[in-house]
Amino acid sequence: MERTSVSGAAEAKALLSSYLNKRMRVVISDGRVIDGNLLCTDRDRNIILGNCEEFFSQEEVAELESNGSGSVARSRMPRTLGLAIIPGHHIRSLAIAKAFSSGPPVTT
Repeated sequence: MERTSVSGAAEAKALLSSYLNKRMRVVISDGRVIDGNLLCTDRDRNIILGNCEEFFSQEEVAELESNGSGSVARSRMPRTLGLAIIPGHHIRSLAIAKAFSSGPPVTT
């Protein structure tokens, strides 16, 4: 049985290694969306992304619309972060670049 778990761990490590330097989209617990290149991770699921851009979440855009404070077009523009360290316990979801188009996240 241990060989199966070791094999599974090796496969998981290989899969994670294949994601290095790939563009990812990360949704974090406060609703922000961050796009960046995966640089590294650790056993606590913390990740470091490079060349990052942050987008407003759909909830924040809706709040701006309802308050009338700022245009929606302006709120959808990305904010450049550069290097971002994201604690694993704040990660809500991850997507690899093939799974999303470039630009801000859009929901209908």
